[in-house]
Amino acid sequence: KELLNSQQSMDNLERWTLNNSGDGNRNNMILRYAMILVDAGFDFEGIRSRVMTLNNKMPDKLDEAEILGTIMVSVGKALAKR
Repeated sequence: KELLNSQQSMDNLERWTLNNSGDGNRNNMILRYAMILVDAGFDFEGIRSRVMTLNNKMPDKLDEAEILGTIMVSVGKALAKR
């Protein structure tokens, strides 16, 4: 019940990403989440904001430097190809 209450403010994509993330695949799952946002037409800042918000909801979150140095670099490259 506590898990359900803590996830009520999340949309389905955030909830799915959080529930399928664990040790060893957090970076990959957040990258998947970010690329879905790229495909949905979000801009760089919108994606960065949503990725950081989701990361802050994770019990064992990634360092901001890791997100900016890996995930957001990939997002920038994907956006440049559009």
